[in-house]
Amino acid sequence: MNAYKILTVAVLAATFLAAVFIYPMMPERMVTHWGLYGEPNGFMGRAWGLFIVPLLMAVLVGIFEALPIIDPLRENYKAFRGRYDQFVLVLTLFMAFLFSAVALWNLGLPVDIMSSMSLGIGVLFYFTALLISETRRNYFVGIRTPWTLSSDEVWEKTHKHAGRIFKAASVIILLGAFFPQYAIIFIILPLLGAAAWTTIYSYLEYKKLPK
Repeated sequence: MNAYKILTVAVLAATFLAAVFIYPMMPERMVTHWGLYGEPNGFMGRAWGLFIVPLLMAVLVGIFEALPIIDPLRENYKAFRGRYDQFVLVLTLFMAFLFSAVALWNLGLPVDIMSSMSLGIGVLFYFTALLISETRRNYFVGIRTPWTLSSDEVWEKTHKHAGRIFKAASVIILLGAFFPQYAIIFIILPLLGAAAWTTIYSYLEYKKLPK
């Protein structure tokens, strides 16, 4: 258990405890989904609405803990395990942040859900950039195209390049917090653009290899 793992467990436990504490204050039917422009359009009963995010957090933490164990290329995780555990902590904090935004909104406090989404996803994407720029070839974490998986050289070049692209995309996503009416555009376009370009880039680097 390193510091990142200890903090991850602490955040997870704190979110569960917060859900238990505020449960009596929640309405019987909670708003749990918002439309493209921040309008409420999905509801759940109080129990599911409050505890689904902490439960999902626990599942995700368990999955990320299992991946380095079941990956055939598990030895490569040693080169970036610190950054990997850091990312899991940031992902857990992101989920806790969304839990807080939803809970506060249902308590009647003025929370802009779309601005919160842009802020949270922007920060998460920045730490995603830090993670992928240090990854070594594996089957679960990173840009896994046929071309990156077939060559350590293509993997490394693609992920170094993607780290820079993802950082730039994270800044654009963060800007959406200041324009909540257009936040979904600030989120979707950089995500799709970064994913599409890094896939193409991996193919172009593969074509440069000697036959």
